[in-house]
Amino acid sequence: MFEVMLAARLNLCRTCLAFRGPFYDDFNGCERVAPCGCDPKQPPWNGYDYNSFAELCQGCAAAVVSSGSRWSPFFCDDCKARVRAYNESVGTCVIPLGRHSMMNGVGLPVAVAKKPREVEKFVKGLFGFMGGAERLWSYRGTRVRRVLGSLPEPADAVPVPAYLAHAKAVSGDGDAIFAELVSAMNHESN
Repeated sequence: MFEVMLAARLNLCRTCLAFRGPFYDDFNGCERVAPCGCDPKQPPWNGYDYNSFAELCQGCAAAVVSSGSRWSPFFCDDCKARVRAYNESVGTCVIPLGRHSMMNGVGLPVAVAKKPREVEKFVKGLFGFMGGAERLWSYRGTRVRRVLGSLPEPADAVPVPAYLAHAKAVSGDGDAIFAELVSAMNHESN
């Protein structure tokens, strides 16, 4: 229900794979039009780190998550639970949970900022996080394009509710999707 309300009037651009269209901005109390990545860049909206209201889950690509903040999660609740469990089982953050390094356990406390080993550890963690985020975006793009490839029309953008219904119908079960994500994240990091 949340995703239907969140993205009911948005479309998914087939070119940049971002949402575009009208939505109600609860934070600012006004109607807005979300640009997609094909549109000219605009200054960030008041209260947003970047101009995105919602996006597809980075895992299943069949659910909508809220967006627009550096603290926004990458995953829907089901995928997020799997990612957390996986990262805990391997003892490190292989699959990033969100955009900010601190959401992924990568930070440099002031108390140790002058210790070369701690700085080195932080830098290594930061580069690992950034590489993981890039692999994750690539994986999601592949997954979304696969779903869009089996949706013949319309040519330029697909209404998000239609995309979600189709994605859920063709995607398979959550365990298989997650296994594919883990394989992609581990394969591309080698």
